[in-house]
Amino acid sequence: MKQPSSIGIAPNLVRVDKNVAYNITDFSLINDESGLIKSLIYYFCHSYQNNFFGYGVLDPMHFAKTFNYTTNYLQATVKKPAQFKGKSQKEISFLIQAEKEDPSQRVFDSRLENALYILSTQPVSFSNEGQIRDFNEDIGYFYRKISSMLFIEQLEVRFTRPKSGRGKEKILYNYQLNKEFVKNLSTFYLKANTNSFIKLRKANFDDLYIHLVTARTNLSVKNEHIYRPKFDHLWSVLGKHREEKREQKRELKKALEKIQKETELNFELTWEKSPNSRFAYQPVINFEKIFSTPKEREDAIKNERRQVFDQNLIHEMLEVLKSVKPSKYYSENRENNFLNWMRDNKIDIREKSAAYEQAQLKTYLKIPKHIDAYKRSFFNNIKPTSTLKEIFTDVEINHNAPKQEYIID
Repeated sequence: MKQPSSIGIAPNLVRVDKNVAYNITDFSLINDESGLIKSLIYYFCHSYQNNFFGYGVLDPMHFAKTFNYTTNYLQATVKKPAQFKGKSQKEISFLIQAEKEDPSQRVFDSRLENALYILSTQPVSFSNEGQIRDFNEDIGYFYRKISSMLFIEQLEVRFTRPKSGRGKEKILYNYQLNKEFVKNLSTFYLKANTNSFIKLRKANFDDLYIHLVTARTNLSVKNEHIYRPKFDHLWSVLGKHREEKREQKRELKKALEKIQKETELNFELTWEKSPNSRFAYQPVINFEKIFSTPKEREDAIKNERRQVFDQNLIHEMLEVLKSVKPSKYYSENRENNFLNWMRDNKIDIREKSAAYEQAQLKTYLKIPKHIDAYKRSFFNNIKPTSTLKEIFTDVEINHNAPKQEYIID
C-alpha cells in the first residue's frame, strides 16, 4: 500500500453529485463523446467550487487547458450533431443559413458545442434511481426521487472583443446549471480528484475510478474499508469487451493497478476463490481508512460544511451584487468591486442579510435557530481592510482563475 495520503485536502478534490457517480455508466449510452460530456460535468463542479468570479461562463480555452484537451479536438466538426436529429434537410439548411446571417444563432456542430447542446436539451436517464436531499420541518431530512436530470437549464453563445478592439472575437458560453444539480453539490455528493479523472480518461478507466471513489465513500460512512464487488459488476463498469473470463481478469487487474498507482486512492488489491470456483476471480479491495477515529471524522465533516457554506455564501453575495450593482458586477474589476462592496456594512444590508440566509439554506437545507446572531457575528467581523480570505475564511480564492469578459447588449 502507498504511504498515507492527505485525503480530503487535495487541491483538485471536488464535490460531485452522487447521482452522477451512481449512474456513471449511463453516460456512455448518450453518444460516442460521453467522455467529453463527463469532463464538462466535472468542469462545472470544479468551476462552482473554485472560480467564483468566472462561474457561469465557459471559456473553451480554459476548459481545454484544465481538462487536457486540444482546441483542435474540441473544435472538430461532428458528423451527426444532436441539433440536427429529427430535422429534415430543409430545416438543417435553414439553421445553417440563420447562423451565417446572425452568428449568435449558433449551429452546435463542433465536439464541444455538440456536448453542450446535449447537456442543455437531453435529460440523462438514471438506471439507478436518482435522489435530491431535502428538509421538511415535520419529517426532517428526506430524499426526493428523480429518474433523470437535465444538467444545463440555459445555454447562450456570447462573443467578446479584445480590449484593444482589434483581433478575432472570442466565443464564450453562458450557462445556467440545473438548480437541483447545484443543490446536490452542497448536500448529496462525494469527492473525486479531477487530476485522477484526466489521467485515466484516455484508457477509459475513469468510470471505474469514480465507482471505487463511490465504494470507498459508502464504506467510510459505515466505518468499513473492505470492498468485495462481484466480478461481473466490476467488469461491466469497466465497459470493455472480452469474452474469456481470464482475459477479463487481466484487463480488470490492469485497470485497478493503474488506478492504485496513479490516483489518490490508497488500497491493496487481492484475488480470492469464490465457493465452488477453481480460480481466483473474487476481487478484494482493502481501502486505506480515511479517518482514524470517530472524532477525526466528525471534525473533518464540520470543516467541510464550513467550506461548503462559505462557497455558497460567495455565490449568493455575488448574485446580490449583480442585482443591485450590475455595473460593478459586469466589470473587469469585479473582484475588487465585490470586496469593496462587502466591506461596506452600510449599503444593501437587507439584501446581504437575505443572501446569508440563502447560503444557510443551500448548505444545511434549513435556517438555524440562532441565525440572527450568526449574521451579526459575520457582518461585524468585516473590517474596512478585510481581505476576501478574511471574510470567507474557509474558501481558497483563486486569483489566477480567468476573469470572464462580458458585452452588455
